[in-house]
Amino acid sequence: MIKLCYKEYPFKITLGAMREYKELTGKSLHYSLMKAYKANIDGRETTLINRLLQIQEAISFDDALAVFHTIIKTENSATSKAEIEDAMLKVSWFPNADDSDLGRPWPFELMTIVEEVNNFYSELSTEKKP
Repeated sequence: MIKLCYKEYPFKITLGAMREYKELTGKSLHYSLMKAYKANIDGRETTLINRLLQIQEAISFDDALAVFHTIIKTENSATSKAEIEDAMLKVSWFPNADDSDLGRPWPFELMTIVEEVNNFYSELSTEKKP
């Protein structure tokens, strides 16, 4: 579940979402998420501002918007790009006075996506094949 600006959005990474992301950005969705995740890991031993800077150097606001929108649309096609962009702007790029899950900055929500995707693929690889 993606939590942006006091609203929760179910999501799913599908082949269609991956193709749309590629058409919008010219980049691979998985590669973009891995770059952001690597930046997050590399930034764990530094200050919060440096960690957030590293994530945003790995994935721009516009590319993150494309990630959020394409994977949220798979579960709710009525969710507009403008709604997601507005939510991202409101939660900002840096923690604010609201420390709840619903007010977390968008770079941290992006890390939530990466963790959920990683868990999904980990579970797939441990399931027994018929």
